[in-house]
Amino acid sequence: LPGAYSADKSGSPPCLPCPTGGVCAGGGSPAQPAPGFAPSDSSPDGFVSCGSGPGCGSQGCKRGYRGPECTDCEQDFFKLGQRCTKCDGRVVPMILVLFVLGIAVAGALLWFNTRTGEVHKFGAIMIGLNSLQITAIYGKLALNWGTLGETWMVITSLSTYNLDLLTLECLNDEVKWKVKWIFTLCLPLLFIIPFAIVFVVGLFFVRRAAKKTNETVEEAEVGDDLHSQDDEVAMTRDSLVDATKRAYYQLLVILFLPLASAALGFYSCTRRDGSRFWRLDDARYVRCYDEGYWGLFPVAVIGTLLYVVGIPLAVCRLLFKKREQLSELEFALRYGFLVGRFTAEAFAYELAIMGRKIGVVLAMVVFRDVINKANAALFVLGVCLVHLTLTMPYCASLHNSMAIVCLAAVSLVLWGGTMQHDDMRPAIVLGGIVLNIVTMLGGFVLDWRQIRADEEGAGAENFDASVEEGLLVSGGEG
Repeated sequence: LPGAYSADKSGSPPCLPCPTGGVCAGGGSPAQPAPGFAPSDSSPDGFVSCGSGPGCGSQGCKRGYRGPECTDCEQDFFKLGQRCTKCDGRVVPMILVLFVLGIAVAGALLWFNTRTGEVHKFGAIMIGLNSLQITAIYGKLALNWGTLGETWMVITSLSTYNLDLLTLECLNDEVKWKVKWIFTLCLPLLFIIPFAIVFVVGLFFVRRAAKKTNETVEEAEVGDDLHSQDDEVAMTRDSLVDATKRAYYQLLVILFLPLASAALGFYSCTRRDGSRFWRLDDARYVRCYDEGYWGLFPVAVIGTLLYVVGIPLAVCRLLFKKREQLSELEFALRYGFLVGRFTAEAFAYELAIMGRKIGVVLAMVVFRDVINKANAALFVLGVCLVHLTLTMPYCASLHNSMAIVCLAAVSLVLWGGTMQHDDMRPAIVLGGIVLNIVTMLGGFVLDWRQIRADEEGAGAENFDASVEEGLLVSGGEG
């Protein structure tokens, strides 16, 4: 009869009541999953809720999805965000893109740390990067972001060096969460390669500049006025090494959020109704608390100690120790990447930014329900927004305003994702994204113009001083 099924699969008695989450047509038809449910991993005739994931169809998993709760991808499909997408030959191009991105990041950080001017105060870049990284983390939440929202989170995941972008499953179906998780925890080691490449290139230019300087000095006549040359001290091999160390240290600060998210995400496990297994929230097809999980547990603990605890402690020790040892000017010049954009009173505000990031990650780990995760993260961002507004830690008023708007924008995106109203949700999410983009672009342009204006002003002052010195010398000779 409808509403019952036979465990014999042949329709022979006894007939059993249709299981929860199933649809039974009666006769010899087996029980089928109802919309929003998938076959259970713990009972051959049971069903488990798919949650709000995109892989659950009207009768089991959609095409491209498989596994418990329809969260794994079939062969020739790759996982990006919450969705499984057909492989399309992007593996090699994406590997090249991330490799070139790594070299670009290493080169930019090294260049910033060789400057002695106002470049390290380009705070708009770091403010924008922090907002992009927070947005990228939202992609882990199985919320209905809409097509534009999901696309934006995939784009922003470049800021966290998301290895899902490599689509390695298309090369080998055995490449799953475990491989990418370990590689993510090894990102500081992997970045040694682009840093080595950039250092070798930098060393080549340092030696060439030194050779050119020596040739210029040898050709110069005795008594020539050498004061017209650039006052900035030429880069040496030792100074390049020192700048590379500082740049790598800055990289660890930038990678703090993805490293902390990977390490702490290992502890986030939930069990859905209809299943007796606990599963990893970051990869629902991975079981928790079995032999494989406990085998990786020491790796997660080491990652937690090194990154979640180690990086903030190292930054804290560096800032407070070096501030006592060095003069105010030398401290600002050497560690401008950490303190240059903040006021003297808020020189350690980078630690507050790290606290904001770890707060969002913990909100997504401690709570089990996706709405509770989002609301807890919203609470963290709200507290941080109030703290930012009260402290106004940036030297430039532009940076304070930009930081407040960007933080409010990413909070708006998350709040929009929790909305139940189908018409309001995409509008709020899109509004937050647009507000964030416009604020970042406007901040970048205004920041760059201000830096150029400062440099031109400094150049004019040096020119005026040189002219004045020349007149004094001429007057003395006359």
